[in-house]
Amino acid sequence: MTSVKESKESIPSYGIRIDAEGKWYYLGAEMFREEIVRYLYQHLVQNQEGQYSIELENDRCLVDVEDCAFVIKTVYRQEQEGKTLYRVLISDGSCELLNWETLHFSASNIPYCLVKNGAFKARFTRAAYYQLVETLDFDEATNRYFIEVDAGKLYLQA
Repeated sequence: MTSVKESKESIPSYGIRIDAEGKWYYLGAEMFREEIVRYLYQHLVQNQEGQYSIELENDRCLVDVEDCAFVIKTVYRQEQEGKTLYRVLISDGSCELLNWETLHFSASNIPYCLVKNGAFKARFTRAAYYQLVETLDFDEATNRYFIEVDAGKLYLQA
């Protein structure tokens, strides 16, 4: 790894990448040890230009990210104290409330939202997408899809 004070042009990549489904690779081989991947996620940062790197103490290396570094693997619907909550399981092993205000669909109908207090964009896996759309209803008056949440109808933004 290289010193954090070096320019971003000189930061090595070491062949680490994350594919569109959230799988990590090192020199083309999948990283399957969850504790290592979680450790790398803990040190993952994104700069203002959208470039990802892993920063460890005074070292860092670039990470090639195909789409998003974080991926939503599962959507859980919970009833808690009379309220309906939606939680998402994220590729780093953490679970958090789905941030409805950031949920949107790409032109190719792939859902995305922000995670980690809005710091990172996350892509939904196919399985999580199906779990999400199970909760959709269609409003014929507005010709739009929505999800019923405690605050009322949350209309999806394209």
